[in-house]
Amino acid sequence: MMRFQKITKIFLLGLCLGFSVIPSFAQSKKQLEQGVGAFEKAMISRDAEAVKELLAPDFMIGVYDGDEMNYLLEGLVKQYYAIESITFQGNKKHGELVLANVKIQLEKGEEITTNLAFNKDAQLTYVDLFDGFYDLDRYSDHGLVATIPFVMENNKIIIKATMNDSEKVLRFIFDTGADGMALSPEAAEEVQVKHIRDHETAVVGGKTTVKFSSGNTVHLAEELSLDKQNLVIFPGMDSQVDGLIGGGILRKYTTQFDFDRKVIELYDFNSFQPNPEAAVLDVDFSSGVPEIPISYYLANKEEELTAEMVFDTGAGYSMIFFGPYVGQEQLSDGFEAAFHSTNYSMGMATPIQIGYIDYARIGDHKMENILVSLQQYDPQNKDWITSSGSFGIALIKKFHVTIDRLHKKLYMEPNQVFAKPSDFAIGGMVLHFNEDDELEIKQVIQGSAANREGLKVGSKITMIDDFTSEDLLSDGLGQLLDKAAGSITVRVLYGEQMMQLDLEI
Repeated sequence: MMRFQKITKIFLLGLCLGFSVIPSFAQSKKQLEQGVGAFEKAMISRDAEAVKELLAPDFMIGVYDGDEMNYLLEGLVKQYYAIESITFQGNKKHGELVLANVKIQLEKGEEITTNLAFNKDAQLTYVDLFDGFYDLDRYSDHGLVATIPFVMENNKIIIKATMNDSEKVLRFIFDTGADGMALSPEAAEEVQVKHIRDHETAVVGGKTTVKFSSGNTVHLAEELSLDKQNLVIFPGMDSQVDGLIGGGILRKYTTQFDFDRKVIELYDFNSFQPNPEAAVLDVDFSSGVPEIPISYYLANKEEELTAEMVFDTGAGYSMIFFGPYVGQEQLSDGFEAAFHSTNYSMGMATPIQIGYIDYARIGDHKMENILVSLQQYDPQNKDWITSSGSFGIALIKKFHVTIDRLHKKLYMEPNQVFAKPSDFAIGGMVLHFNEDDELEIKQVIQGSAANREGLKVGSKITMIDDFTSEDLLSDGLGQLLDKAAGSITVRVLYGEQMMQLDLEI
């Protein structure tokens, strides 16, 4: 998972060609005129603080809110063309809002007509002019814009795209935990990325320096391209892929992941209609990536806890709690670790301990016996990502998921594999059921009996003790975990050769 807050800020500041707004609202023409007048005064004087006093709590510029919006607002107020006057011309209802139509007279002679949207509390919620600078039209209705097929490889969503004028087909991880895009050095050279410079960015457990590029075009489908795209060039990229992509798509479209059909569907923000039976979660995008509330129960804490976790399709695990949150909640105290390992995030390595929580709850959906990671907390490390943790693809893929960044909503419905057992650890291995419902080795724990026997990631397990893989896929896993003690007997399939081993647990 990568984070690109600073990169995003550089990109946004470079686009500051417009202005920001917010008046005091009301149902009457007089109140609207007063609101427009307050906005006019603040904009003419380039007083960002006066503009901020007019804003609704949910005011947005494009899809940006929180710190990103404030950053944009400062730039827009200070850099927009000199304004001679802003004149109220009329109003109309738009849902629960009132749109005040205004004419902006610039000192250079140009006239611009736009709308200021006011809420019932006399506060400005958005300005059409600002949204236009970030390619957002709040009144469009284009429906389904594109359908992008994907494959699942090594618990990653892989899509194909081309870039700039190159015909090379690139393989991207679709990573909702990345608020930007990344390429390997080899891919970056081949597609001739533009305007390269050094930049520092945050990753799980610290910071790293990368090469930064702007002004690129990504061709996602025959009918869909994204221009003006920023990216980082990172030498630690997985050798099986050319890059990762995420936030740039979420900022443009309501994005639906259908793991049954293996397609990503992109919808116009204003025309997507969710299934009324889907669980609806409020999403916080203030950090640049989607964060959702998760409830969970950890036996050593003896109570249900909550955490704001990054909804991270680029994370191959089930859940990980980041070091500062582990330290804050003292999660490691009394935690029964099944094993210890290391987490890698774009070249940054941090120790983790892995074990089970009794359950995790997302919306109305409860998942039991979840294998989670606790990242070691280092109080001397001041470069931590501030989220509580990350909710990864091993659990996400159990749902039909839709992310609507503009309206800050996430919709989830259990899909065909919701009841399939999650990853589990036994005999020095982390096992999971792959896309073909085969029980497969996902990780071999260093120093374990499985490691000493030379077991390899990707090998198939056909039986553990008296349980076949079909038994474990249906309802036998709980019985196995309760019964297993001392050692287990496993049958491992290497190609067409079967071998039987006794492994300590």
